[in-house]
Amino acid sequence: MLLEGGAMTVVQEPTGNLIDSALGIRRSWPKQNIPAGDSTLVASLQTVWRSGNVYYQLTVTSAKGLQSVLRRSTTFGPQFTLNLEDKDSFRMLSIDVPISGMSRNVDAKGEVVAYEANGSVQSAREVYGSVSRVRISWRL
Repeated sequence: MLLEGGAMTVVQEPTGNLIDSALGIRRSWPKQNIPAGDSTLVASLQTVWRSGNVYYQLTVTSAKGLQSVLRRSTTFGPQFTLNLEDKDSFRMLSIDVPISGMSRNVDAKGEVVAYEANGSVQSAREVYGSVSRVRISWRL
């Protein structure tokens, strides 16, 4: 309610369409450094919510560093995990991204420069709307 010239005016709650359009704006999360052996990988993540799904684009650079770690790794099913958390650090949504399913981006010389994943998972509007930070964990 707003006070307007001595009278009270009821302000309507935002409709679902307004909320949906706000959640539908692409969010670029801060880059995260991942120590990996002798190198540091850099993970960047973008997300958006549409029609009951969270869509994500994960890019990991220092492809040579990641390839080196994977060659030496004895871990079964190496992966990254995207942990979407609320303001109190409670995990609201967790997305596993197997490295075997990531695309390799190459430069003009044909050398791998980045690994990229582009996918989606189902999520309620309220869950994604409560996300205020992302932590990327890994099993390499």
